[in-house]
Amino acid sequence: MKKRILSIITTCLVIGVITFLSSYYILRPNISNLKELNNTKEFTKEEQNKLINEINDKYSLLNKEINTKYDENVNKINEEYLTDKTKLDNKYSDLSKEITEKYSLKEKEINKKISELEYNQKNEFFKNGLSKKYYSIQDEISALQSEKSTNMKNKSDEEWNLTNKKMAEENTLNKKKNNDLKTQENEKTENLEKSNKDKEYEIEKIKNINSERLINKIKYIALIFLSILIILIPIIYVIIVFNKLIKLHNQVKESWSTIDILLKKRTDLIPNIVEVVKGYSKYEKKTITEIIKARSNVLNATSKEESIKNNEALSKSVDKILLLKEEYPELKADKNYMSLQNKLSDLEDEISNSRIKYNKDVLKYKNEIEKVPSNIIANIFKFKPELFFEIDKEEKENQKISFK
Repeated sequence: MKKRILSIITTCLVIGVITFLSSYYILRPNISNLKELNNTKEFTKEEQNKLINEINDKYSLLNKEINTKYDENVNKINEEYLTDKTKLDNKYSDLSKEITEKYSLKEKEINKKISELEYNQKNEFFKNGLSKKYYSIQDEISALQSEKSTNMKNKSDEEWNLTNKKMAEENTLNKKKNNDLKTQENEKTENLEKSNKDKEYEIEKIKNINSERLINKIKYIALIFLSILIILIPIIYVIIVFNKLIKLHNQVKESWSTIDILLKKRTDLIPNIVEVVKGYSKYEKKTITEIIKARSNVLNATSKEESIKNNEALSKSVDKILLLKEEYPELKADKNYMSLQNKLSDLEDEISNSRIKYNKDVLKYKNEIEKVPSNIIANIFKFKPELFFEIDKEEKENQKISFK
């Protein structure tokens, strides 16, 4: 009994813990969400339109900010480009001037030398005509003119290289500017697209806010109901199985109680029939001793198992006593014996019928405590199997009385 009470307390604690955890992690949050949802009011059409207008105004302002930022960045890029372009132009203008100055100075020196030589050549021609010196001066003039041409060519080459270098740097600047402008354009497009998507999402949410509210309400109610079921189903199942086991066990006890009453009646009747038989069957001391001993064992039984075993032995002895009339015909003429025999036979029939019912009840109870999952509940609450009450039929059918 103490063990069963302890099992009940343990099971109640386990169910309590499961109930608490289910309530805390499933039921409680959904109830809170439902309360919060009920505290929010349902929007009218006018309120929805007002909210939609506010959203449109908000995103219109946001789009203006995006465009303004884009224009500012574009202006900044153009300003940086113009600054870099001006620096580049000034740089190559200075380099061009340096080249011009360098080759102009040299060209002046050559021209000066040529002028001096031409002057000397004229003087030589007037003095000596086409003399050897005249031609020598002419060779010098030709060499200087060739040097002048080379100088001009070098100047042209340097200016060409400088121009190409400037164009390459200008292309780099233009490419950087175009890339920066393209990046800003892409960023602006992405921001505007995101802004429009966000606006459409918020507007759609406002339009569907009442239907979403209803859907969420149904969802939270369903989850609350499901949580309650999760909590209650195990408890209800344990209660149902426990009550069923109690009912079956009580049926077994009731059936055994009926048998026990009949067995006591039979036990009380045996001394009377033994006294009657003693007078006629002087040679059946062994049979009489067996039944007296079997009755004594039944009276001294301390457990159900021992009682069943001893009553089975007593039943065999009773059958032997009832068969004595076949060996001693004078017993049939004894009214007391026949009356006691009839009572004993009726009791045996009642015991047999009650035993059948008892065994059926034991079988039902045994099946229930061995089935899955009811066997789990049975083990928790310490439901033990009951003993069957059976008599060895072969021994009963083959009983013989020994005459000594």
